[in-house]
Amino acid sequence: MIEVSIDRASLALTPLVITGNPFASGLHIPEDAITWPHFDTRREYAPDSKWASGRTLLAAVQDAAELPLTIYAHGADGAALAASKAELEAALAQWSYSLTLTVDSVAHVYNAEIVLGVPWGPIDSGMVAARMARTSFSIPLNP
Repeated sequence: MIEVSIDRASLALTPLVITGNPFASGLHIPEDAITWPHFDTRREYAPDSKWASGRTLLAAVQDAAELPLTIYAHGADGAALAASKAELEAALAQWSYSLTLTVDSVAHVYNAEIVLGVPWGPIDSGMVAARMARTSFSIPLNP
C-alpha cells in the first residue's frame, strides 16, 4: 500500500491523503507513479592549492531532494473534477508543509516546499469522457 499525506494545517484543513485506490477520493496514485526521493550530499572544499595534491573537504551535508509523483484527479462530473484538481493545487501551493509517504504501513515524513504550477496533462476524449485528468510533477523536499 502506498499513501501520500500532505499536511494542510496552514490552510485550516485536515491532511490531504492520496492513495492508490481510485475509489477512495477524487485523487489517486496509479501503479508505478512514484519513486523514493534521493537525497544527495552537498560538499564544500577548500580552495585549490598550487602546492598540494588533491582537495580538502571542509563540509558535507545532506542536500535537498525531489519526490517525483503522478496523480490522477477524477470526479462524477466536470465540477467535481475541477474541485479535485483545485484541492491538489491548493495543497501543493503552500509555502512549506509536512509530507508523509507511507509504504507498506511504514511512514516517512519529509519537509516539503511549494510546487509552482501543477501541469495537468493532455485533454483527450477518453479523459474527458471518464472525467479524469493526469498530472506529473516533483515535490521539493528538505532532509
